[in-house]
Amino acid sequence: MLIDVLAGDSSSPAAWGSFHFARSPKAGEEVEIDGTVVIVTRAWHRPSIYYKGAKFAILVEDTVGDVQIRPEVRDHAGMTV
Repeated sequence: MLIDVLAGDSSSPAAWGSFHFARSPKAGEEVEIDGTVVIVTRAWHRPSIYYKGAKFAILVEDTVGDVQIRPEVRDHAGMTV
């Protein structure tokens, strides 16, 4: 599933990119994106027949410091688009 990832504060998030995930992450989950572990703070569906691209988006906060990447975290994220 292709998901747009936004990072930072919810009032002015920066686009991080679009990534393939095995399933859509939920708020509070840790996910690995490009070797960086982050926490999902918000996740939402944004259906549109007029917008090509990801129909789901997540907002992530700063990286999780000094953690071992667990297999269940690693399995979420896939390739960068």
